[in-house]
Amino acid sequence: MSASSNTNGMLGDRSDPAKIREVALYALLTILLLFGASIAAMVYKFAMPRAETVEVGHIDHFEIDKPVLFTESKVKLWIVNTGQELYVLDPHTTHPTVRCQVVWEESLQMFSDPCLGTRFSITGAYQFGPAPRGLDRYTSQVVNGKIRVNLSTRIPGQPSCAFASAADYSHPWENYRFIPAESQNHCD
Repeated sequence: MSASSNTNGMLGDRSDPAKIREVALYALLTILLLFGASIAAMVYKFAMPRAETVEVGHIDHFEIDKPVLFTESKVKLWIVNTGQELYVLDPHTTHPTVRCQVVWEESLQMFSDPCLGTRFSITGAYQFGPAPRGLDRYTSQVVNGKIRVNLSTRIPGQPSCAFASAADYSHPWENYRFIPAESQNHCD
């Protein structure tokens, strides 16, 4: 076999349209396979439940009835030690269209939504305003004095009863009716 007969390598005759189509097909299939694998990896990452736990500090660092905003990388949580129970609250209001971060108002002893005015108790319970429920919570446990929060399980806040019907919830600006928190113990 002469050297000149083997110079075309894998493609054989480079002007052969069948070989060019075959190589293009393999290249396209490889690209599609890589694209499909990356999509599958993203779906797996977001579809599978995360057993994500974050340690927020020692229980002794959280004074009774003094909420602390814990912030670390992308995690923000309100930590509340009532002396009887530990509450780990999502720091965002539960309004369906406006998700502002609530602030602790020391003078009122309440969390307040600065965007729409909803108020929540120190434990995250709905008090009044346009939000449809109390603040969401996360489960936590104290291990060797350190608070560990499970971020994979969010517990929705209790409904507010301030919305008399689904129509009220759908159009909170037009149909919102205030019902004081003390008269909300008998939700239908």
